Amino acid sequence: MERILPTVTIKNEQYLVDLKSNQLVSANQADGVDNLSLDDFEIMVHENYQFYGYYHLLDKQMVFFDPKICELPEDVIAVVLPRASEIDPIAWAEMHGRTYDKENDGPVPDKIEAIIIPIEESDLAVLVEENRCIKHNRGLSDIENVNDVQKQDNADRKTELTAEEKEKIIGKVEKKLTRGKSKGQGM
Repeated sequence: MERILPTVTIKNEQYLVDLKSNQLVSANQADGVDNLSLDDFEIMVHENYQFYGYYHLLDKQMVFFDPKICELPEDVIAVVLPRASEIDPIAWAEMHGRTYDKENDGPVPDKIEAIIIPIEESDLAVLVEENRCIKHNRGLSDIENVNDVQKQDNADRKTELTAEEKEKIIGKVEKKLTRGKSKGQGM
């Protein structure tokens, strides 16, 4: 007998959690809503292994962004789901060669409501702001590569010594070394 899979709701859209196929299966496939792959979520290791990703409200799809993004997208939210072992502890236990044990694995949730984070409060908003600052400070019409900009900033901070400045420094060092040797030899 097939068991009933847990349900995850993302902004009024329902998905059945199928951990074994690594998918959120749309309950509204007849309406043209596609399944979501759990691979499209980032697993937040430092946040109890929760799933994190960006969801387009109109297309009902996970979306990805260029790291050079300078504008926040419209109709997109950040979504957080509990870790896999909390979404479907039965499937999690089976996938790890164990039999589900309610005491050790916890209860099987019937319905899970995704945590919704407005895009303006998400990690993406921070990235957009950083990119805008870099773009503004460098006067670039388009950020070609954030790393190149950072390398250039580091290079701008370095100053090349003139031959005269190098000679002064070498002279001072030699004097100190000579004084140190003469003091050490006299003892």
